[in-house]
Amino acid sequence: MSRVLSLVVLAGVLAACFNPSYDNPMCSPAGECPDGLTCVQGVCRSADTLVDAPIDVAEADAPDSSPIDAADAAMVDAAMVDAAVVDAAIDAPVIDARVDAAVDAAVDAPPIDGPVVVCGNGVVTPPEVCDDGNTVTETSCPYGTPTCTRCNATCTTSLSLSGPFCGDAVVQAGSGEGCDDGNTVSTDNCKNNCQPNVCGDFLLDNQAPRTDTCDDGNMSNADDCVNVNGECRPARCGDGFVDMQGPVVEVCDDGNTIDTDGCRNNCTPTTTTCGNGMVNPGEQCDSGGVNTPTCDSDCTSSSCGDGHWNPAANEECDEGPNNGNPSGCCTSLCRINAPVC
Repeated sequence: MSRVLSLVVLAGVLAACFNPSYDNPMCSPAGECPDGLTCVQGVCRSADTLVDAPIDVAEADAPDSSPIDAADAAMVDAAMVDAAVVDAAIDAPVIDARVDAAVDAAVDAPPIDGPVVVCGNGVVTPPEVCDDGNTVTETSCPYGTPTCTRCNATCTTSLSLSGPFCGDAVVQAGSGEGCDDGNTVSTDNCKNNCQPNVCGDFLLDNQAPRTDTCDDGNMSNADDCVNVNGECRPARCGDGFVDMQGPVVEVCDDGNTIDTDGCRNNCTPTTTTCGNGMVNPGEQCDSGGVNTPTCDSDCTSSSCGDGHWNPAANEECDEGPNNGNPSGCCTSLCRINAPVC
């Protein structure tokens, strides 16, 4: 299209060059013209256009015609430039600087039919209604964006859409959600990041069936808050976990309230000799009141499942008879049950 327009403009410029009336002013009522021009039949003409103009032979032979009048008459007769003249002018060498400049201007001129419209380039260009940088008709917003505005594939319609997000009560497993209870509360079974509330996450779960009465944000069962069957509970004597965190430090905890076994119901050894480093009657071993790989601090032999958590024996936990419970936090090998805890 721009090439055709350039040729049209070129034709108009050439026509102006061949038709003196395009460039030459009209004579004054008194027949006067600016310096260097001669008034010929009401038009001010330069001498070079009079000399180069084609001459009608019949008028040139007329006795009352001057050479200038004959040339002028011929130029008037050729005022309307036809296609043949334009073609001849295009094929002929350009000898007029004005024509050369006009051609250059026509070629270099920007297109006059407006900016190029490209749907999908992210720039709204009329007649586009919208342009979101693609040619896809979206049907929903990205995950995590409740509402959004998008554009259809042809950039002709703006779309108001909705999308999935944490808190919409729909579990988006593909986006990493483990739960979604439709709220932003973190003290129920599902936290506000759409992950299950578990013991050790530093958040109290107040919603049944799993509830916490403490949560110190760790998985240790040797402090004041222990994990009992996936629920955080304050440490106590008889829970099977030796509490080594003050203010009350347990020497032993065999997970029961029997006062005549190796550990009394106040979580102190039955014999006063336990902890003296010597194996006395009723003691299986005596490691001086500390846990060792083979001896618990209550003077009993270290064994996974005895209810005495012994880190020195490479135990991560020991819930005694509750070890291996699918809902518990300790496996039968005294390892933390990671999926639950």
